[in-house]
Amino acid sequence: FFSAQSTMMPRRGWACAGIAAVALAVRQLARWRSRRLRVARLANHTKIDLLPSERGPVLCMSPAISTVTFFHGSAAAAEAHLRERVATIVDANPWLAAVLDNDPESGEMAAFYPAHAASRRELFEVREGVPLSREGVDATAYKAMVRALTPVLCSTSDEAVGRGAPLFRVTLLPDASLPERRFALVVSANHSLLDGHGFYKVYNMLSTDGAVEALCPVRKQELPARMLEATGGEPSLMAACPPGFLARFVLGQLRAAL
Repeated sequence: FFSAQSTMMPRRGWACAGIAAVALAVRQLARWRSRRLRVARLANHTKIDLLPSERGPVLCMSPAISTVTFFHGSAAAAEAHLRERVATIVDANPWLAAVLDNDPESGEMAAFYPAHAASRRELFEVREGVPLSREGVDATAYKAMVRALTPVLCSTSDEAVGRGAPLFRVTLLPDASLPERRFALVVSANHSLLDGHGFYKVYNMLSTDGAVEALCPVRKQELPARMLEATGGEPSLMAACPPGFLARFVLGQLRAAL
């Protein structure tokens, strides 16, 4: 009895070791394949190294910076202007066509944009049939408006990384109740790509009297250390996620959605 038991234990051990070895090999193969796919899809892309705060949980979970502005006027005329203007802005700032991905070498999240104009996605679109009236009995309630706009807003960084999701979008929405005379303009930008200052610099270029200029997307990597020194060593909430923050943030998002 004891002899039989002693011969069975090593067999089980070998079996477990074999399963573990196969699992490890499969995992390594999956990692290798994932890295190979990243290298392929990021070929001919220029990398933008992000700041630690832009890769951190606070900004990666934060919704996009977005505005919706309502206008009286011709949606067709607005479309003609905006389609040309957005193309001009992106020509001057090709990094607006960036995507988020994990760097194949370091594994850290970064922004990557196509080196050639022909590879860039269209960042302007017209979307019909969205009810966004601001007047009278047809006025859209705020929560209903937020839900209606969700398809034209940029994703959070956590949702966008590795998926090729756009990080900057401009959408023209003819008013569903009076499309010939009213329209809305939605501009949305991922929070890891643009901060509030950069967002409004680009936003103002959309105006007919706004000048299009080239902005530099290269981050000043020494800035976090200088900020830490200026605050006497107290870390920013953008770089260090305090205990309980994520729970409060998620609960806040759920309350807003209900």
